[in-house]
Amino acid sequence: MAVTPLPDASDGQPRHGEVIKAYHVGAYADPANPRVRHEPHVIHRVESDAAWNVRPVVTSGPAQARADSAQVSRMLAADVETELNRQRDATRKLQQQSEDMTKRLETIQQMVADIPKTPAQPPPPSSVQPSNSANPVLP
Repeated sequence: MAVTPLPDASDGQPRHGEVIKAYHVGAYADPANPRVRHEPHVIHRVESDAAWNVRPVVTSGPAQARADSAQVSRMLAADVETELNRQRDATRKLQQQSEDMTKRLETIQQMVADIPKTPAQPPPPSSVQPSNSANPVLP
C-alpha cells in the first residue's frame, strides 16, 4: 500500500500535491448482483486534492528582501515624532481657543454685572379715558 504523507507547511512549495491512498480489497461478491464475484484488487482513493500552500517558506528571490531593523526603527521614530508634533500643535490651538473663550466669558459676565438691577415698573396709565358704550357722548 503506497501512502503519500501530507506535505509540511514549511516545505517551501507554493502548492501541496494531492494525497492518494491505496487500499487492498479482498475477493467479495457484488452486493448489487450476487452472481458476480470480484477478485482481490487495489483501490486508489484521492484523500485530499491539490491546494495552495498559504504559508510557504520562501528562501530566495525578491520576496525575501527584509528591511534593516535599524532602518525600520528610524522610520517608526520619524512617524512617531511627526504625530507628536501634530498633537502638540493641536494642543496649542485648543489652549489658545480656551483662553480666548475665557476672556469673552469674563467680558460678558462684566457686561451683565453692569446692567442696573431695578425692578420692573408697570407701564404708565393711559391718558385716554375708557369710553362708556352704554352712554355715548355726542357732540
